[in-house]
Amino acid sequence: MSNKIRVLHLSGTTIGGAFSSAQRLHNALNGDNRFISKHLIFTGEINEDEFTKIWGRSFVKKIFAFALHALDKLDFTRFEASKKMRFRYSHAKVGMDISKHPWVKEADIIHFHWIHKGFLSFTSLEALLKEKKKFFWTLHDLWAITGGCYYNWDCENYINGCGNCYYLKNPNSNDLSVSVFQKKMDLWGKGNIKFIAPSKWIMNSALKSPIIEDPQGIQNIPYTIDSKFFKPLTTDNRKTIRQDYHFTDDDFVILFSAAILTNPAKGFHLFLELAKLILGKTTSCVKFLILGDPKGNEYNLDHSHFVGFVSDLDKIRESYQIADLYAITSTQDNFPNTIMESLSCGTPVAGFKIGGVQEMIDDGENGFVDLPDNLNQLASRIAEFIEIGDKISYSKNARQKALSCFDAEVVVGKHFEYYQK
Repeated sequence: MSNKIRVLHLSGTTIGGAFSSAQRLHNALNGDNRFISKHLIFTGEINEDEFTKIWGRSFVKKIFAFALHALDKLDFTRFEASKKMRFRYSHAKVGMDISKHPWVKEADIIHFHWIHKGFLSFTSLEALLKEKKKFFWTLHDLWAITGGCYYNWDCENYINGCGNCYYLKNPNSNDLSVSVFQKKMDLWGKGNIKFIAPSKWIMNSALKSPIIEDPQGIQNIPYTIDSKFFKPLTTDNRKTIRQDYHFTDDDFVILFSAAILTNPAKGFHLFLELAKLILGKTTSCVKFLILGDPKGNEYNLDHSHFVGFVSDLDKIRESYQIADLYAITSTQDNFPNTIMESLSCGTPVAGFKIGGVQEMIDDGENGFVDLPDNLNQLASRIAEFIEIGDKISYSKNARQKALSCFDAEVVVGKHFEYYQK
């Protein structure tokens, strides 16, 4: 027992892809006899056990957690360029000190994930970094290496220590982003934090930042997937479940999913355009299964079935399993869990040549990638696949990609080597 590596994962909330990725890694590490992994989460809802706890579980703590988050965002209103920037930037002003928590004390490794929502401020991070631990940080977004934004879009000011930040109402060469950036330079160096980049895209972005002084201090390790849970259906089961959705064997089903369809980063408006282009290029019966919003009639998309927001993992898996193609039209993304889930279920994926998406899809083998400006070309390729594509080979290739790159055994092994090194 004493020879096992004790890892403590820290997350701010149970909402979002960053948490899912952290929890999957946590579970995978606990499935390996070299580790004892624990996951401390600030707020949210999840089934707890002896290794997974939510700090803000009680009513009083929920109120306290909400207050911390509210105070943090209230303080930022002095700086924000507009309300829409409020939750896209964090100056980590307000948080709580967990340095004395028993799970922190017993850990060999502290592994940071998405730690916002009032969870960890710069002050609380400084207290943690004084502990004699190894520190790792998975870059679920770019926050750890910028002046406060989660995604930089086309801004590269972070390469020179930020400044003139368009998230702020008074951008200048010495604005809030500069002081936030400098705090990270100071603190991360003192803690000797090592970084994990799920995608090569985010690793290359991070290496441009002066915060990453040593190229050996960051490593590309993808997220993991439970390939025993996300797996293809047998033909008979697939046929039965498709009938529940009123799909026939002859229907070609294209899946789209997003927690909030109106989130501009998810590119649902581009999916609608892509879908209409596909319908105009094929005579086959194409149906669209859309997770995220039940108000389908508002989007004017023929042959579509909107099922609303889905949190049940069994239902989410079912959606991939009965689809013939998963479409993701995000315009900036790191390493989407949805692509891994789809591939693991044997469902090919179509997406844009952006971020980590282009690394996950092998164009012409388990799906299709093209530039966002080439919607018409992407639609033509999908239409051709619908008509004459080798769907069996694409499905097998999708499953094999998940097993060889994202399976727990592979990803845990890479973490073990990096932790040790």
